[in-house]
Amino acid sequence: MTDPVVLAQARRLAKSGAGRMIRVNADLTLKDIADPVGVSPTTILRWERLERVPHGEAAERWARLLNDLSRGL
Repeated sequence: MTDPVVLAQARRLAKSGAGRMIRVNADLTLKDIADPVGVSPTTILRWERLERVPHGEAAERWARLLNDLSRGL
């Protein structure tokens, strides 16, 4: 079951562009992010370009990963 708070956070990260900024600042590729999230690099790219809305457990994993990365920057 998805956590609506984390899911909303994932959508904010995508919409604001912060998700891409965190990834780029961490010097990570789309694949570096996609693999632990369990999606394709194309999915991450589409979230970052606002072509798709992050959803489900993958969106939660993405938000949590980005939060962890942002703490380390």
